[in-house]
Amino acid sequence: MFHYVYVLQFKNNKDLYKGYTKNLKLRLEQHNKGLVDSTKNKGPFKLVYFESCLNQQDATHREKYLKTYLGRMFLKNRLKSYLIGWMIKFNKVTKIYPPHTAVLQDISFEVKEGEFVSIVGKSGAGKTTLVHLILGLENPTSGEVYFKDADIGKADSSKIQEIRRKIGGIYQDYKLLPKKTVYENVAYVMQVEGKDNEEIKKEVPKVLEAIGLKEKINNFPDQLSGGEQQRLAIARALVNHPDVIIADEPTGNLDPYNSYEVVSLLQKINQAGKTVILATHDREIINKLGKRVITLENGRILRDEEAGRFII
Repeated sequence: MFHYVYVLQFKNNKDLYKGYTKNLKLRLEQHNKGLVDSTKNKGPFKLVYFESCLNQQDATHREKYLKTYLGRMFLKNRLKSYLIGWMIKFNKVTKIYPPHTAVLQDISFEVKEGEFVSIVGKSGAGKTTLVHLILGLENPTSGEVYFKDADIGKADSSKIQEIRRKIGGIYQDYKLLPKKTVYENVAYVMQVEGKDNEEIKKEVPKVLEAIGLKEKINNFPDQLSGGEQQRLAIARALVNHPDVIIADEPTGNLDPYNSYEVVSLLQKINQAGKTVILATHDREIINKLGKRVITLENGRILRDEEAGRFII
């Protein structure tokens, strides 16, 4: 007999999530008709997540996942119209540096919520410039770059800061604070955003456990391996729950083993519902991912393929 894992959001408590396993088939058509469940929370409520499992063991395992840090992140992202519409859009974007160097030429594409998209190309193909345009660090010479409903090129400084708070950045050189511990590096990112000490003490250990650095909480960056430093950078990008993670050559300084670990972590973050954009020239990683690939060559989109490969 099938078992079901499902999560409900009650309208009278937006932060209340309940995970259940149930032997009987869930009657989906009743979900907006004032159903009452065993927690005595009366409807109406809506279905956030639903999955059938082959047996009780699988259902129990899935229910436990939903209660983990990444599982809760997954549920929160399901509440944001998961995979409906686009999050980032480039519309006929060209970027020219003086006097006449065209780095991007007539670029158009969309990235949906919850997608994992790799931007690939040789050095100088325009990958980093594309990332800078999304972050509002540069403006296009022509065309528009949108983050949700905002035209980044026309946004004022306050709007740009608001957009950047919704983006978690991961870079080749880690950008860690050398005189702060692992815990302090992550806590600092939350402090900058104005989070209170209670929330910091609650969230930092959770994200460090999720990315596998809980045992290194009191270490300094120079006491970590290259792979551990990049995982710490991922924790810093993740802790404020951004809408999208942008990783610009995150494996550039890593050996193959640590590169695999970092990309596997990005995959887990994507499976938790986050949009992930990976800019890289690492052929082996791209060919193993099996995700959407946008290939740049001489500033133009050469191909845009689902389950693409690195072919230049």
